[in-house]
Amino acid sequence: MDNYFERTEKSSSARMAEGINEFMKKLEKVQKGESNFPIYSGAREFISAFPVPSNKEDLIDFILYLDERRKSGWFKDEFHSKWKESNKKAALLFPDDPTILSLTKDSSSKKWSNLSSNQKFIRVFGLVFIILVIVVLLGSLFSSL
Repeated sequence: MDNYFERTEKSSSARMAEGINEFMKKLEKVQKGESNFPIYSGAREFISAFPVPSNKEDLIDFILYLDERRKSGWFKDEFHSKWKESNKKAALLFPDDPTILSLTKDSSSKKWSNLSSNQKFIRVFGLVFIILVIVVLLGSLFSSL
């Protein structure tokens, strides 16, 4: 009976986050070879179909949780899609709320940190290459004058 009251005191997003964390820990153990837990073949569908909460507090917790999950680990793309869906719902439900506005502003300003190291390398290499081409072209232009 005590366990029931402990559950009801936690927000639905906290219970959901605990469930997803437990599931992800089991998947990590399988990846390391520490467990024979059968990998749920529909994990992508599970994440995609998971309902986005409508309560303001739960929605904020959910967005913060997804923001961390979408950056690393398994199913980054699915968590990122659910994060974007959650941000859209938050903007629709609470358009003038300063907490929601700052949350979506903060998360959208972190684009560079969301890129993988390969993507960062490609962008930096591309920028350096463009600068080099411009310098060479300007050098050849001025040397011919």
